Amino acid sequence: MPTFLYARGYSIGEKSNRVRARGQMSLLQIALLFVSYTTLSFAATCLASSATEVTINNLLSKGGAGTVVSLCPNTNYTINGTIYFTAANQELSTKGYPTSSTRAQIHLAAGNDVTTLVAGGWLNGLRLKNVIVDGQRAHNGVLNGQSEHQ
Repeated sequence: MPTFLYARGYSIGEKSNRVRARGQMSLLQIALLFVSYTTLSFAATCLASSATEVTINNLLSKGGAGTVVSLCPNTNYTINGTIYFTAANQELSTKGYPTSSTRAQIHLAAGNDVTTLVAGGWLNGLRLKNVIVDGQRAHNGVLNGQSEHQ
């Protein structure tokens, strides 16, 4: 297997007689490091303010159980419909879990008659954490009747 040398100083390998550099990494080790790094960097990102319920629903749907969707602090998101949790143990939260006014805010767009902004009560282990959800009732009015989703 090819290797990359990144350190000086050579030693003879114990199980072979070829020369190896101290601290060298195989392509497999580099690939694993890259995958670990990119997984961490994707997990550490948050959604841009242009994200809508469609974006969030796609991430939750494709991610499956245990998916965490992070919203950016100090960011307002406008939605036109319901955000649906689709599997157990999913989370929608503000990155870093702030408890102040820096939490992400989800607002229902004016002129909508949506009665449920976040749905998934039929699933176990869901988390909606450190997010402000605003149905904009001052602009959208009060709706009578039951929630669209139980």
